[in-house]
Amino acid sequence: MDREQAERFAEQPVVLLDPGEYTLRIEEVHIAEDRLSIRPLCVVVGGDSDGKKVCPETYDFHEGGENAAAIRNLYGWGASEQELMSTGGDIKSIGALLEGRLGRVSLQQCESKTGEVVNTHEAGAIKPVEQ
Repeated sequence: MDREQAERFAEQPVVLLDPGEYTLRIEEVHIAEDRLSIRPLCVVVGGDSDGKKVCPETYDFHEGGENAAAIRNLYGWGASEQELMSTGGDIKSIGALLEGRLGRVSLQQCESKTGEVVNTHEAGAIKPVEQ
């Protein structure tokens, strides 16, 4: 993605998608301030929602938290064990590893801790898509 495309993507609002199957490409990954969770921002590829910006889930790497689920999701995006090991657990490196990956995701909706309705998915509900 060139600079102009990145700026246009950054200006797009994140939308709430209806539950269903979507092909998503991770365009950028936001790292939480505590550096223990990541939030992939994706664009829908194909279908009625083509080009829309969505956040399918926040992946939490807190010790004893949702760590195992987050790692299953990374595998779903096509990250290999070897690639993940090469990051040494560095969240920023994990985020960089995910950018540009395609996945087929079964999205749902749920209420967030702040009371907002957001998209989410079950752990392991991502299937990598070959590019």
